[in-house]
Amino acid sequence: MKPAALATIVLLALGGLVFIQFRLLVIGARLEKLKFDKQVDLALQEAVRSLDAPSPLHDTLVEYLSRAFGGAQEPPEGLAAALDSLLGRQLAQLGLSPRFAFALTDAFDAQVVLHSPGFDPETFGFGRHRIPLGGNVIGGCHCQPVLHLDVQQLFTYLLRELDYLVLPSLLFLLVILAGLLLLLRLLRNLRRLDAVKNDFINNLTHELKTPVFSIRLAARMLEENPDPPPEKRASFFRVIRTELDRLETLIEKVLELASLEGRRFRLQKEPCDLHDLLERTLSLWKEQHPEGPELRTAFQATNPRLPLNREHFQNGILNLLDNAGKYGAKTVELGTRDEGGKLLLYVRDDGPGIPREHRRAVFRKFYRVPQSEGVRVKGFGLGLYYLRQVVEAHGGRIRLESREGEGSTFFIHLPR
Repeated sequence: MKPAALATIVLLALGGLVFIQFRLLVIGARLEKLKFDKQVDLALQEAVRSLDAPSPLHDTLVEYLSRAFGGAQEPPEGLAAALDSLLGRQLAQLGLSPRFAFALTDAFDAQVVLHSPGFDPETFGFGRHRIPLGGNVIGGCHCQPVLHLDVQQLFTYLLRELDYLVLPSLLFLLVILAGLLLLLRLLRNLRRLDAVKNDFINNLTHELKTPVFSIRLAARMLEENPDPPPEKRASFFRVIRTELDRLETLIEKVLELASLEGRRFRLQKEPCDLHDLLERTLSLWKEQHPEGPELRTAFQATNPRLPLNREHFQNGILNLLDNAGKYGAKTVELGTRDEGGKLLLYVRDDGPGIPREHRRAVFRKFYRVPQSEGVRVKGFGLGLYYLRQVVEAHGGRIRLESREGEGSTFFIHLPR
């Protein structure tokens, strides 16, 4: 199955999970609302029974209602608060503690005769929870009063009551969303990696064809003329030897990559004089590139002896020198100095520099800075990636400073 098809299936599955979780949350909220409405209605019924039974509150309410309908009357002091307290107690007995307001109206909800403190007729929900008062009250006041109860900020209250469902659901949705974002990021990285791997394979194929063609041509010439003049024979062997060296270099690059990919990159380190190793590295590179840039040194570290893997560290520095030479640097300076308890090694060149948007990416595997039209610099995008792995395997870190048109400086911080 192709990665794109698999990714689509996973995305659809995760999207389905999000939808199902949301629907479960909605259903849970509706069920909680139904349960809440039933409990509020039960609380109202109990409050009506209490008001219908003989009590001082019953008597005060009947006396007031008998005068209130048909004319404006001020309710006795404390009557609204007593009725509010009664409703609160009935709700609390059923495990409810919402903010609420109440109102007593006539049978047609046309006249409000009693209400809770802070009552606002514009926002009050008449009819949401509605119940006529009991027969004793109706008979005593010769009226038909109706008790209304409206729960304020109901949605917020229900969310609090549903925290056992809402919080895990939100957490699960966040996890799913994070998974979706991570998957999209991984897919984007995989597409980028696939593109650069294809570029690597194309570059490697091109680089392999040239030495193979040259060796085949030299071998054919020797086959057709087994006894050429000494000068021609030496020329043929020189071509074969040079191209074999190129093949060996390519194979080493691939083996370096394989060692990193196979998680077998464990360095055997031994005490080493870094200055001596750098001098040897410079001599080796100058021997291989006699027409390369001018090499300078500024070794100032007082104690250059460090635990190093000579082979890998030298290969990493050679990669830096190769890059400087390939991209047209005229001079390259290697220097060291003490920095706290560490040793700082820097490699500075006066090449074209690296654009800001590519400076972090150059240490990625297979990454190559896009080249201008008509310019083609050979390479596989492995040199700086390999160097970073080597430095980190030594417990150090590498960073880059660069300015376009002025050159680049690579700083390598190594523990002693």
